[in-house]
Amino acid sequence: MSLTGIIHGVHKARDQNTSSASKYPPRPFVSLQFIMGIEPGKYQIKNHASWTVLDESTDDKHIIHGWQQTNQPNQHWDVIDSGSGAFHLQNVASKLFLHADGSSDGARLVGAPQPSPWYLDQQPNGEAYILFPGTNFAADLDNGNVADGTTIHLWNRTGAKQQQWFFEKV
Repeated sequence: MSLTGIIHGVHKARDQNTSSASKYPPRPFVSLQFIMGIEPGKYQIKNHASWTVLDESTDDKHIIHGWQQTNQPNQHWDVIDSGSGAFHLQNVASKLFLHADGSSDGARLVGAPQPSPWYLDQQPNGEAYILFPGTNFAADLDNGNVADGTTIHLWNRTGAKQQQWFFEKV
């Protein structure tokens, strides 16, 4: 998730006498939101539709799927700036990189030894699309399913919540 700070302020007249109240009338609620971009660091990546996280299986297949949050290292990802506007996502436990096993709808996400670039398109409310370079394909939690082991694959970007991810620093 991006580093998001919210400042709320309510301005009210402190003095209850009439001369002060007319001099300083109550002001409406004010809300400011500051969104900072996703920066290199260690994150847990949480799906907007299901609140499950990007999890790398601990077997020898290294499948990337949705899983309930356990705070284990296989659910933590190092976001590494590739220097070209893209990022590499490296699993903390396996040291493997997020990779797609194809470049079309339905291509599964897996862990691979070589880095793959990904674009992180962060939206004003903090969520981000994890995009496969040179395409309109986004990391998509299959139907936003909450079940452990739900497939995460590439799918044409539709704007659905199942394609939106929050990067939360760990």
